[in-house]
Amino acid sequence: MTSVAPVSASGINFAAVSESATGEVIEAVAGKSIVVVSVFLSNTTAQSVTFSSASTAITGAMAMATLGSLSASSPAGLFATAPGEALNVTLSGSTLLAGSIAYYLT
Repeated sequence: MTSVAPVSASGINFAAVSESATGEVIEAVAGKSIVVVSVFLSNTTAQSVTFSSASTAITGAMAMATLGSLSASSPAGLFATAPGEALNVTLSGSTLLAGSIAYYLT
């Protein structure tokens, strides 16, 4: 799991990502959805990355090449969890996935 720190009055939060297995990226907040507005990820070995709301996939499997990176942003939101559910990541491999996620709660 990552550390989470709000950084501005705008309500945008940032979470560092450092995972080498499938797991929770941002913990659930009762009654709130996690809306991801920006994501930057890098990895060491080719693998696929899928984000989930609890156990339900909310993105497709995104293929990342060896030493690859993924970057996307949208002020309207890229994807969101269901209210009260954690943002999880599923990795097809077991190598380090690192980066950051910007999000807000709604």
